[in-house]
Amino acid sequence: CFSTCVGRLEDPPGNSKLGVLDTYCRPATLDPEHLAALPNEAVFLKRSARNGVLPQMLFEILQTRIMVKRALKELRARCHDGVDAETRARLLDARQFGLKMIANV
Repeated sequence: CFSTCVGRLEDPPGNSKLGVLDTYCRPATLDPEHLAALPNEAVFLKRSARNGVLPQMLFEILQTRIMVKRALKELRARCHDGVDAETRARLLDARQFGLKMIANV
């Protein structure tokens, strides 16, 4: 993931370019055991140092789905009858299903 990219093994002299950034200076205080270098000399932070954007988004989507499913379970445990409760249950079920579909795409 490009959100964890910190540059190249050896920066060229002068200004170096990283992606859309015209000038980029690699942070000086990087712990070598948190870095991973690829064959094309790109250097990335490992998962233990920083999560990427997509894994973080997926985590938040799944946590939200869990929260909605808990709310649905509590609603069904409290209210067994009533049009309002059934409408809320259908709404929560549709929301958790939508989050499931987003997470699986």
